[in-house]
Amino acid sequence: MEIEILRKEIIIQNMKKEAQKITNQLYNNFNNLKQLQNQNDFLIFVKNDYDTYYNALINQKKQQQQYLNNLSNYIQNAMFHNGLTENSLNSAKKQHEDIVNKLNSIKSDLDNFIIDNNLKCNNN
Repeated sequence: MEIEILRKEIIIQNMKKEAQKITNQLYNNFNNLKQLQNQNDFLIFVKNDYDTYYNALINQKKQQQQYLNNLSNYIQNAMFHNGLTENSLNSAKKQHEDIVNKLNSIKSDLDNFIIDNNLKCNNN
């Protein structure tokens, strides 16, 4: 009879140890989840910063594009409506050509930003 009591005592001790192991695993899993949540919150913060920077860059490029369009229109109007000398006309044409080249470069940058951002969004 004492042997039976000892067996039951050993079984109870083993069950307590197993329950403690499970409790420890749950506690560790909970801490791991908290750490992952903090990392995820940080990644969301980084992504929001990236979005802000990206949008600011796009807006800046669009403002440059608008400014150069206005400048291009002004030079074209000046060339056609202001009886310029040949030297002034050549200078205005050169300036207009430079502006159009910069405008094309900005358009290309905008296209690249948008394409790159779309690729990054589709890969996530």
